Amino acid sequence: MIINKSQGQTFDHVGIYLDEPVFSLDNSVALSRSRIPNHVKICTKTSEDIKKYHYYYWIAFPALNYPDSTVCKETKKFSDYFTSDEVSQFLKSYDSLPPSYKTLFLVFKESNGCSVFNLKEYEKLKKKEGKIMLGFTDPSRYEKHPGWPLRNALALAAYHWGKDQANWDVVCFREFIKDGKRLHDQSIVISIEMSMDTLPIECPEVVGWEKHKSKLAPRKVDMSSSMDPTKLADAAVDLNLKLMHWRLVPDLDLQIIKSTRCLLFGAGTLGCNVARCLLGWGVRKITFVDNSFVSFSNPVRQTLFEFEDCLQGGKPKAAAAAEALKRIFPGVESEGKALSVPMPGHPSSENLLDQVRADVAQVEELIENHDVIFLLTDTRESRWLPTLISASKEKVILNLF
Repeated sequence: MIINKSQGQTFDHVGIYLDEPVFSLDNSVALSRSRIPNHVKICTKTSEDIKKYHYYYWIAFPALNYPDSTVCKETKKFSDYFTSDEVSQFLKSYDSLPPSYKTLFLVFKESNGCSVFNLKEYEKLKKKEGKIMLGFTDPSRYEKHPGWPLRNALALAAYHWGKDQANWDVVCFREFIKDGKRLHDQSIVISIEMSMDTLPIECPEVVGWEKHKSKLAPRKVDMSSSMDPTKLADAAVDLNLKLMHWRLVPDLDLQIIKSTRCLLFGAGTLGCNVARCLLGWGVRKITFVDNSFVSFSNPVRQTLFEFEDCLQGGKPKAAAAAEALKRIFPGVESEGKALSVPMPGHPSSENLLDQVRADVAQVEELIENHDVIFLLTDTRESRWLPTLISASKEKVILNLF
């Protein structure tokens, strides 16, 4: 059902689809059609801000700006306006109202007592001998000044019953608990006179929207730290490392470990297990160097590979290992380099000399950009060149077998 077709109707369940992440007049009308606030569902298109867990909110206490010609004639304390018996009757009937009806209600005062009624009972009460009053739950704590809901109460009374009644006594009911006792002594009753010449025909202006930096604009909140799975995982890993630091190695500097850039020559059995160990100790920058492909015998021994990595000739080991680390922990900066490391005793033909020089230059650049070098390849010859370059650049070298 479209908004225009639902005018004047209310529903138990209301769904609102926002094709733009803003509230319009039609959407506010849709919200007013719901009988039960908890049954309102709002769907919106996913925007880049929502994907990043950035949300906009705008606090408002909407109050109808009507009527302008209202005159407050007198203000009395609740206990001065009602007798003690009437107060007891008021509280008893007020407590019997459903919570959703306590926001705005009718008070009927007659010779034999005082009772609280739902707004729908106005026509029945009008036929009885007694005084019909307007009541609302007042959030204000000022002695003689009611809260903002009074605006809405007066607008409703003027629109629906303005032709029947221009003078209203309004009960501003203020209730709170102190030291386990129920108190209502700050409640007041205001006598109000409204002009019959300014009855509302259309919806009046609405005020009450909170300003942000002196402008009428929504606020933005970044919820990524408590909602983004990547950041939650990062916080959980950091907490685990801090516990290890506190309990086992008090002198351990976790920030140095986290910022250490590790270069792994070899993405086989040693490379996979060393990478997982580094990840567990908080290293966030891991680069693999390997020029082979994942074979069917690898996944059972090399923990970063799966059966799917072996299909169609196999994925490059370095790239597959780097992607596996990211799947395990998205906060890691992992990269794979498919690179052939020149080895002594392995001659190269003249037509490959340019490629060999380029490979040596790339190995040198990688070692220069990392702090710790792990030599994890299968043969001693493949470790020779990285060892020389690392030693010349005074890098930390770990040679594991």
